[in-house]
Amino acid sequence: MSGTFSDSGLSERRVLGDLILNGFRLACQTRLISDEALIEIPEQSITISYKSMDVGFEKPYDLSPLVRKHFLKIPPPSLEDQRPDLSRLLNGLETLRIPLRVLRALPQILRECGWEVTATLRNNELLDVECGNKEGELYGLAIDVGTSRIVIHLLNLRNGETLAIASSPNPQQVFGSDIMSRIAYVSDSVERLDVLRQSVITSINELILRVSSKTDVRPENIYEVVLVGNNVMTHLLLGVNPSNLGRAPYVPVFTQGLEFRSEEIGVRINPNGYVYVGPGVAGFVGGDAVAGALAVGLGECEVPCILIDIGTNAEVMINNDGDLYAASAPAGPAFEGFGTRHGLKAVDGAISKIFIYFSEDSGDYEIRYEVVGGGKPLGICGSAYIDALAHLYKHGIINERGRFRNVVSRRLKKDKDQRFVVVWGEESGTSEDIAIYREDIESLLLAKAAVASVTQIVLREANLTFEDVGKVFIAGSFGTSLNVENAAVIGLIHGSWVNKTVFVGNTAISGARLILKSSIARKKAEEIARKTKYVEISANKEFTKIYAENLFLPTRKTS
Repeated sequence: MSGTFSDSGLSERRVLGDLILNGFRLACQTRLISDEALIEIPEQSITISYKSMDVGFEKPYDLSPLVRKHFLKIPPPSLEDQRPDLSRLLNGLETLRIPLRVLRALPQILRECGWEVTATLRNNELLDVECGNKEGELYGLAIDVGTSRIVIHLLNLRNGETLAIASSPNPQQVFGSDIMSRIAYVSDSVERLDVLRQSVITSINELILRVSSKTDVRPENIYEVVLVGNNVMTHLLLGVNPSNLGRAPYVPVFTQGLEFRSEEIGVRINPNGYVYVGPGVAGFVGGDAVAGALAVGLGECEVPCILIDIGTNAEVMINNDGDLYAASAPAGPAFEGFGTRHGLKAVDGAISKIFIYFSEDSGDYEIRYEVVGGGKPLGICGSAYIDALAHLYKHGIINERGRFRNVVSRRLKKDKDQRFVVVWGEESGTSEDIAIYREDIESLLLAKAAVASVTQIVLREANLTFEDVGKVFIAGSFGTSLNVENAAVIGLIHGSWVNKTVFVGNTAISGARLILKSSIARKKAEEIARKTKYVEISANKEFTKIYAENLFLPTRKTS
């Protein structure tokens, strides 16, 4: 890029390294000083399509949405039948509420449409009246507002079919990559709180336009939104100050499932439509965790089972004989593609699997990898980082602290930026080497330690050992798949869980979809939230010790 910009800071230089010498800068850390500038966005930084990280496992429920449509042929009034328009419309329908704007438009619509109209109902409320038969035009949105990313699904509520999926980075990241930074930013500032609220609402509305344009679905025919996120994300979205979540005893303003008119929040669907914010548990365990438990059927497990959602905030839920437990801990965004030099989400161009082996032919370490969408690699996503850590450790290239050993390999660079090259520049889509840096490994071990530690604490609270657990669900949007053996090698999961573990993807969005499609699933989510016992990690005296132990890679057994 060319022009005059603010000087680079220490954190920016640490992330970019020598790339700064070639004119690269971090947009979130750079201020434009001159009146004009020329900025080139490199290919690996352009928003690209998300694949299976936008979906997850989904337990089946019968289709029973709260919103429904009825086509009506209404007898016109006469001197013999002088019933009011509304009574005539609602004949036989148990509807007690009607928005004023619908009532005002009713006489004109009925007469212009020849008394043949479609009524949209939600529970006992009339939401809309349209000309002709529009029973097939009934749509809803499931939205996962994550700390790092927002995912939206457009569904046909007549048949449950997914019509379109879109996602984008959470724009609040410029105010802090983690939830505590965002709490600090809005603390005692109504103006800053509104800035964060507006940023995420704007992003959601842009995503709505994107899925609408893909499908020719008019936003006016979207009547229901189900939105899930951790408790900080939902507070910020509603403009509710989350400051008390940032200090002991970490109390949210609300955890219940709440519903609001769409226009009250600013979500651009039918103005009489509703936004339902899914229920959370307590502390930082919010509606995304509850939605995940719903999606995998955690409450119906016949053996002790555990759901581990690996994201910027790691959340763990356990079912032991019908008793539910939950806890969370900040893990950082390393597994989600942030905070590492060549990290990416599981998007086209991201390396999703890595296999390192020693070649007798070359006398050096070689690498096989898979790329999401095929084509040349642009970076590395979380599942591949897990593979790489495991293989580097198994081959003795790094020690239990994640430090590079004195191994002879052309891929291992021991200059000031210690790194192991995964893809050479001539093979990559960026024309630059794609490598795993020493600082990347430190960030990944911090994230791994948080996940493993909160898992151990909740297991103890539930009076379970690792061996007692019969089924393990690993959720998250950090990859398209997970090699569970490699996850065990680095200590992300216990070794006894290898044959009990399934990767279930983004279960937060899956649970939101279920709540949208099924009134029974909605009641089940609220039941899960009520029944779950919250485990406060900060109050646990053992957590610091357990966390310190988990910062190391597990000791490997030798035969």
